[in-house]
Amino acid sequence: MKKILLGILAVVIVVLVLCYFLAFSPFGNGLGAQIAQKRINKKYKNLDFKINKFVLRPNKLRLDASFKGAKLSIGGNISIFTLGLDLVYDENITDLQPLAKSLKQNFSGALLSKGTIKGKHEKYLIKGIEKLAGGEGNYTIGLNGSHLTSLKLDAKNLQVKALEAMLGKSSYVAGGTLELKANIKNANIHKLDGNVTTKLSGVKLSKNKLNDDFSLGIKKDISLDSTSSSILKNTNIASSMELDSNLGNIKIKKSTYDLEDKALNASYQVFVPNLAVLNNISGAKLQGEVNILGKIKKSKNLIIDGHSFLLGGELSFVLKNNNLNANLNHVRLKSFLKMLSYPQIFDSYTSAKISYNLKKKIGDLKGEMSDGHFMKNQLSEMLIKFTSFDLNSEIYKKIFFDSKIDQDILNSKLDMQSKNTRIKVLSSTINLKKLKIDSILRIKIKKAVFDSRISGDLKHPDMKVDLSKLVEAQFKKRIGSKIGRRLNLSKIFK
Repeated sequence: MKKILLGILAVVIVVLVLCYFLAFSPFGNGLGAQIAQKRINKKYKNLDFKINKFVLRPNKLRLDASFKGAKLSIGGNISIFTLGLDLVYDENITDLQPLAKSLKQNFSGALLSKGTIKGKHEKYLIKGIEKLAGGEGNYTIGLNGSHLTSLKLDAKNLQVKALEAMLGKSSYVAGGTLELKANIKNANIHKLDGNVTTKLSGVKLSKNKLNDDFSLGIKKDISLDSTSSSILKNTNIASSMELDSNLGNIKIKKSTYDLEDKALNASYQVFVPNLAVLNNISGAKLQGEVNILGKIKKSKNLIIDGHSFLLGGELSFVLKNNNLNANLNHVRLKSFLKMLSYPQIFDSYTSAKISYNLKKKIGDLKGEMSDGHFMKNQLSEMLIKFTSFDLNSEIYKKIFFDSKIDQDILNSKLDMQSKNTRIKVLSSTINLKKLKIDSILRIKIKKAVFDSRISGDLKHPDMKVDLSKLVEAQFKKRIGSKIGRRLNLSKIFK
């Protein structure tokens, strides 16, 4: 029995000596470095990874390595019994692209970082400084094994354009800087505790890139500044944000996001002081200002609602996924036409309901106008000239309209009646993309009925009117029906 025990002990001792020799001797270090280098290059082809120096002893570590565009070094004291580390590291990556290609990712740029790694029993603290994207920062990272436990970060003067390129994103940014601060005391996704702040300064979005990708027709670069602040607590992130740009301002007053439920709730404000800055984006010539307050909800469905006091009335809307429902209440039509830079030929109080699918681009527009009247326009001037009838003095108590939206085409019907007139839009087609109109109207003034056609450019349309019957009626009234029949005025005035 004693011989057997001695034999087992001898085998154990030999194994331990062999392991020690392989792990901590120069020969073992060299063999391990060769095996590791070969496996890394086999897995990540074209990286050209090299271990230039590898020294592992029971109480110290030294590693110098390199790959395309990068040099890495780490060294210091270790303890194999307590898993203790007291190391200094330095990484100098002049180009991240070779590493990105090997990892099948899309990022590039330079990264310089150095610092210390200290701790034991798998609880480690990494402190370092870094230079990337034209800026610099410092960080403290807490680890428990391979799990992140805490993070403190302070990064300044990061060039947004360089950062965008580093992340492999499309370059819409022409300039600007980012400041990022984070103090996360507990990084456990279920027990978060910390805060994050960001600041964007002097950011410019390239009009050329935006125009090329989205066909917007922007004349100037978009400039913006923004600040944001987030508080992390358990699974919730509470945030606020302000963004100021040369187009308008956006404020997220209160936003909460639940990481478990993936539910978002936020309140927002959008203020555009001068709608004219959106002319090239919207394709319409706009005027005035708009201020919208609303809420955003996202869980299974995305729901955005909004409200604005607009043009003497109110606008409210709800967007649920792709379905938009909006209500206009008691809006002045004259002001609305002025905002769109359309001819102001009619004024009334207008209320309407809009139902529209953003994906299919189809919908309905129904509504009514009250206490409406014509303003000076081509038709009313023509009537005064040939018949002495003042269309502008007629009051239309109730007007109903119904429109169908299909892509860029708006097909409408309308019926309006006053004491002395009735006007029916038999058919009307407006091309919102080309800003063209083609409408046929049937107009009754007292007993005379005639047709009119409005066509051409939406902002400066041509109007053709057959006034022969109306002039004939007026002529008959003045000189007698007998003379009117003999002259056959219906032919004269065609």
